[in-house]
Amino acid sequence: MQLQALAGLPRNARNAILMEPLWGVFGVVVLYYAPLYMSSVGLSSPQIGLLGSMTLALSFLFQAVAAPITNRVGRKRTTLIGDLISWTVPMFVWAFAHSFAAFALAAVLAASGRASSASST
Repeated sequence: MQLQALAGLPRNARNAILMEPLWGVFGVVVLYYAPLYMSSVGLSSPQIGLLGSMTLALSFLFQAVAAPITNRVGRKRTTLIGDLISWTVPMFVWAFAHSFAAFALAAVLAASGRASSASST
């Protein structure tokens, strides 16, 4: 019955509503459990804090260049490339990371998601 309510929506809006729970659930899980995983593979608390600070600082930087990138590349291509680089690749890096350098690489890639934020709004 609820799918009938979505039937009147444009295809992109309907797909966004249907797919949002996938991002919302797993994205939140990663945010809360990533520090525990980092700790379990041997990173110290200061290193984990540095990674969080680095991700935040880089997010600000990528947000600042989001509009120019979107204007040059286009909304759809920016969203596709940005989401692949900032979600898919970091998840694989985090899954196999066992050093501060690998987690730092994943943090940089994850922060790059801010570059595609302007294209999806």
